[in-house]
Amino acid sequence: MNLLVIKKYIKILYLEIRISIRKFTTYKIDFVLSLFSMILYILTYLLFIGYLFLRVHAIANWNIYQILILIGFGQFWAGFYFMFIFTSSRKFIDDFIQGQYDFIVLKPINTRFMIFVKDIDFSSLVLIIEGIILIAYSFVNLHFAPSFEEICLTMFIFVIALHIAFNMQSILLSIYILIPQRSHLYNLLNDFSEFGNFPYEVYGKFMFLVLTFVVPIVILVNFPVRALLGISTFNNYIIVFVVEILFMFASNIMWRFSMKRYVSFGG
Repeated sequence: MNLLVIKKYIKILYLEIRISIRKFTTYKIDFVLSLFSMILYILTYLLFIGYLFLRVHAIANWNIYQILILIGFGQFWAGFYFMFIFTSSRKFIDDFIQGQYDFIVLKPINTRFMIFVKDIDFSSLVLIIEGIILIAYSFVNLHFAPSFEEICLTMFIFVIALHIAFNMQSILLSIYILIPQRSHLYNLLNDFSEFGNFPYEVYGKFMFLVLTFVVPIVILVNFPVRALLGISTFNNYIIVFVVEILFMFASNIMWRFSMKRYVSFGG
């Protein structure tokens, strides 16, 4: 990919961000409603965690503030996921049903790039802010501050985790192109997101494998938090890179296969 192509994609991303911001500022009532529902959800969940810790002192040797960091990072991750991946996937499903997918395919631009930048959801900034506040509050109560190296390592794993989520969502959309009746599959990663709010030690070996190599919510939330707390193991990093490679290859193969099998609405 040469410099001119990179500049073209950056310009397209910039224009799509401007369009999304314009939509975001136009429909303020939608933002207020989503803000209210998100705050209500996190407050309800925190009440549940508080009640749970009235009965137990720790979950898999994690205290309440460490669990709150997991939940906070889950919110932080979900903010980026909804902003760049989930909402765009839902828009893709709508466009596909209405026969508008052909317009994307015919453009001289990477199809997956256009799908995932077409409808950026800035209302998800609320989740990111909620997550940061919850993480900061928990660290204050733990009387612990991660080092600069731990923060950099966490963000590095976080970026890889987002790429894994992108590749997984791409696989799910490929399946939808091949089997349109399976439209609910695009929500799979979101359906499993709650599993990331607890240490993976609470799950058996089978569930750990499922939540790592099939629906990798453990990698998306648990692994970055462990790096932030300074309790990651070498095996964690190996697993991250193995899953990244597996999902990247699977995503590219599935997408190419679905494009070969795709039949446009125009025949």
